Amino acid sequence: MKVRVWWDSLDYYQPPEDTYEDIEVDDNATEEEIENVVKETAFEHFEYGYEILTTKEKK
Repeated sequence: MKVRVWWDSLDYYQPPEDTYEDIEVDDNATEEEIENVVKETAFEHFEYGYEILTTKEKK
């Protein structure tokens, strides 16, 4: 089955052709499986990072 995954970015403009991707999933995939693949696909289009702000000292 073909699924279209789309995303929006309020921080910057993206041409419409860069805001979606069509993916294939198994025809018998459950809603949960589809949602997991969709999240993974959308997440690939965003950069991310993190910084640990609090740490505990080891004694």
